Amino acid sequence: MNLSGISDKVAVLPPALRFSPSETKQILTLFNANDEPVKYKMLCTSKDGFQISPSKGEIEPNKRIDIAVRARKLTLSSEEKLRVEFYSQIDKNRRNAKNIPLILNEDEPPEPRQAPRTASETAAVPVKTEQNHLYYMFFVSICIAVLSQSKYLPEFNEAQRMIAAYVLGMMTILLIRSA
Repeated sequence: MNLSGISDKVAVLPPALRFSPSETKQILTLFNANDEPVKYKMLCTSKDGFQISPSKGEIEPNKRIDIAVRARKLTLSSEEKLRVEFYSQIDKNRRNAKNIPLILNEDEPPEPRQAPRTASETAAVPVKTEQNHLYYMFFVSICIAVLSQSKYLPEFNEAQRMIAAYVLGMMTILLIRSA
């Protein structure tokens, strides 16, 4: 292969794809920083193990493309790789490739799927207890104090006041929902 720098200007992110029983789809992003269009083609060491969409195409200069990679089988060996081959549109001899390791995180147990709650189940869930109400009021009081800019309190910066305003808004929503 001619290593003339065509793939040096094509970014492939992330550098490795990680799959688990709860995450069987990953997005691979290709960004073409070349001054010319680049064709790409995706190859995999396991044909039946993955679905890649779109598996080939063209990337215009200074544009990106997102590619969905779905694991069909979660029995990956340590040698599994995804290969992205790049071809110059102008000079067919300019080509290169990048390898992306495919990693299986078996330590993660699959997340159990929960059936959506019906209206009667939602009504039966206790929303507010007296102790929760006191926590809400405590946080609301702290946020109001930060936002009050009282001369008896320390000076709070803009970021701290923004956080207090956000938390106050969230607490207000929680109090309204539980009423």
